[in-house]
Amino acid sequence: MSNADRFINRHKSRVCQGRRPVSAATPSGVTASQAVSRQQSGVSLSNKDRLMLAALDADMNRLQRIQSHATRDVLKRDELLGRYTEYLENLIKQDKATTPEIIFRNMIWAIDVEQVDWAMTLGIFAIKHGIDSPEGFRRDIRNAFVGDMARLALKWQKARKPANWIQDIHVKSKHWDLIDEIRADLLKATATNEESSGNLQAALDLYQEAIRVYPRCRVTRIINRLEKQLNAQGGTK
Repeated sequence: MSNADRFINRHKSRVCQGRRPVSAATPSGVTASQAVSRQQSGVSLSNKDRLMLAALDADMNRLQRIQSHATRDVLKRDELLGRYTEYLENLIKQDKATTPEIIFRNMIWAIDVEQVDWAMTLGIFAIKHGIDSPEGFRRDIRNAFVGDMARLALKWQKARKPANWIQDIHVKSKHWDLIDEIRADLLKATATNEESSGNLQAALDLYQEAIRVYPRCRVTRIINRLEKQLNAQGGTK
């Protein structure tokens, strides 16, 4: 079983346990004739694609009318993500990224509500197909995915919640062109994961790489502490 299939199965399990809304189709009142017509890099859109794009327009309008970030996240978690799950699973199985904006928005929503497995599935799928970020996003798909996932990992780690999945992103992204600050955040999160696993030398190496990449990443005290610990154990390499 591939990583994508594994992540999808985990997401399905959570949805079946009550996270999917009663209606996971398009919003009531949206018909094929009312669906938006968007240019998707020359890709021919099916009737289903158009319906889902119309649903996305409606859902984005709903979100924009809500000022509370917490309330938005409840809507994303309890209703919106479930609306697109089956549709996106079919795109992934067919290996077709015909509606990039739906893929991108759902990836961001999944990160916002900390559905890591689904965010990983959508992020890797989007990057594989080289989709563009929607209008209004300053970061490309790689920087958007890695930046938000790294910050989520750091948030979990601060709360002493394991974020072992950050290691997979670190490995996959080694040759991606990332913004220095985002690369440093990823290195910090990966280093924290290594440190929590007792791999102090690996953690130190990653923290040192982070400060080389982005000198303002604020890990100097951590580096000094780890060097002292390793010296006490017999020295750093």
